[in-house]
Amino acid sequence: MKTKETSYGTPQQNFDRIAALWNVILSEKLGPEHKISAADVAMMMVSIKLARLIETPDHKDSAVDL
Repeated sequence: MKTKETSYGTPQQNFDRIAALWNVILSEKLGPEHKISAADVAMMMVSIKLARLIETPDHKDSAVDL
């Protein structure tokens, strides 16, 4: 059975990768002086899961991911 780590890499690797992609996507809005970090990604992912749980509090996947 595949785990999230074998599917996506370690959490640090995954959040670094996401941060790099978001920095490219948001580069015109953020400017060169502002960069999204892996820690920023973690906080934003938590906010996504919380927003989903507000809509559907009994959704197990969102609760487990948190």
